Amino acid sequence: MQILKCLVDRVIPHPGDITDEEMTEIKLDLSAPDNIPDRRTDEKGDQESEVDIGKLISDMPRNSIVATPIGTSHQVSSIDEKIICYPFFSSHLVLPIKAGEFVWVMSEKSFDNEENIGSGPFYWMSRVHGSLISEDVSFTHYERQMNVLNISFSKESRGEEQTKKQMREYQPAFRGDRIFSEDNKLTAYDARDHVEEPVPRLTKHPGDLVIQGSHNTSITMGTSYSDMRGLDEILNPEFSQDETQASRAFFDPDVMTGAIDIVVGRSNNLKNIEVEEGSEVVSMGKNGEPLTVRNEDGHLEVKKNPTFLDITEESITHPRLYNINEGDPDILHDASRIYLGREEDVDDLFGIPELFANNMFNKSVSSEELNGSDKGSSPEVFKSKKSYESVFPIAKDSQGSCIAARSKNIRIVASSFDKDSRSIHVRKKNDDDSKEVFIDGEQGSIILIKEGRIDSLGTLDPSQREDKEYASESKFGDQTQDISAENQKFTIEHASEAGNGRAVIALGADGTIYIDGPRIVIGSGNEKDNGEGTQISLGIDSHEPVVMGNQLHGILSAIINVLDNHIHPTGTGPSGKRVPGGSEVAPGAFTNTVDDISDLKLMLSKIAKTK
Repeated sequence: MQILKCLVDRVIPHPGDITDEEMTEIKLDLSAPDNIPDRRTDEKGDQESEVDIGKLISDMPRNSIVATPIGTSHQVSSIDEKIICYPFFSSHLVLPIKAGEFVWVMSEKSFDNEENIGSGPFYWMSRVHGSLISEDVSFTHYERQMNVLNISFSKESRGEEQTKKQMREYQPAFRGDRIFSEDNKLTAYDARDHVEEPVPRLTKHPGDLVIQGSHNTSITMGTSYSDMRGLDEILNPEFSQDETQASRAFFDPDVMTGAIDIVVGRSNNLKNIEVEEGSEVVSMGKNGEPLTVRNEDGHLEVKKNPTFLDITEESITHPRLYNINEGDPDILHDASRIYLGREEDVDDLFGIPELFANNMFNKSVSSEELNGSDKGSSPEVFKSKKSYESVFPIAKDSQGSCIAARSKNIRIVASSFDKDSRSIHVRKKNDDDSKEVFIDGEQGSIILIKEGRIDSLGTLDPSQREDKEYASESKFGDQTQDISAENQKFTIEHASEAGNGRAVIALGADGTIYIDGPRIVIGSGNEKDNGEGTQISLGIDSHEPVVMGNQLHGILSAIINVLDNHIHPTGTGPSGKRVPGGSEVAPGAFTNTVDDISDLKLMLSKIAKTK
């Protein structure tokens, strides 16, 4: 078993994409494995099995590569043979690799020298890691690490216009004569068919596990993203020019602060730089953005070898000291993120401001009293208060374990399928033809719950319901649930108003939307003139103003009192007031007027209020 370094000539994501002609051409170009049958024998010389080594080529799995060995010294220029390499890792872990990159290859059999590596079989393990000025998750051109640094110029040379012109026109290249002849390299680099883009380099703590894709995607299993720097320092474009300042990743994490950060599009402002064709972006660490440059192929990439024109601070004498905040997490500007924290102030981390509503806890109640306590909570707090006096910050304790998501567009979708909308084809062992089998429908649901206390209104026994059909089973869509058994009795409950009440938003499988909580506030109370309010619409094309119960009750009561006390002239003299409760009344008078006034309260809702 031996390890060697190879140049990737071709990546084969799916062998079915290769035509028979291409397969024949690949076999002719390969020096190993041998494209002839090979009879393997055991130690005694007896035939063990007959293996067609050429079959290994025809049956190559997904993500195999065609590669050119360059020797362990990575300086061999005369080797022009090619080998085929299977992936080293199982399909549970599939690593990215592109044509033109260098890769570590393991040979099952040892070889004597770089000129004769034998017939394998070979397995590619991982891309060869580059240096600071070559390593790039988008595409790593290994030879660039042999280039001179673009800041290694004397003060005299930096002042020369020719040198400045050279640095202004600097474009990272992909071809040269450091390792291979030009012909060999053109084969690999011209075969590149991947998408290149500038991806900020990510800095991690020593104990973190990071998985990165080639297109600015990452999963970091590490610690909390608490940042000791102030917001002004983070957003200051000159901040990274001082090598005494440190990246957030350099701060020592606290214990018990494990976190998982899943991000797509770090330094997302970079997506806008393609708008100006041919332009470069000099960011100097603002929002974690990298320096970018257009390479000789016209694609933008991270500028890993900055010039002395990019670096204005004389104390920065090496690229390792420049833009040290590159790739740091930027909660506000990264494109999409799902964050799981063990101990975090999630509202502070994500910049979520205070939310205000008619909260049952007044502003004098401390957060400690909210943790399962009834202290300080009562709907009475709203009585005799003006609207602006009854609005308090939403009760919350943002410190602790958390899950947070942030992106431009967020969707939560529960799938739903009607009966017979999906099918599969199956064929039994002894049958010649397959049969289409339709799958039962299914309806999803979404439930959001803030745990808390609930009050019970009693227990419901389904067998005592008047709708006996429902008492035996509950149906929705194509699903039936038996609820007639004794253990199917359930408690009718609602959120407690005594404090620490449960809050629920549920979208049921039958389409019912259920919202429950001690108080449900819709809208911030943006008032206009009577009848002109538009903040809340109940139903599409709503245009009728909502009636305010207390006002309506008062107006109708006043009208009834006026009519009951009305005296007007008649042919026999002035009329008299009607006696409340009288059974005989004059035509047009009210009946049981006092009771009518009391009954006006019946039109007021028992659960809802508006303003």
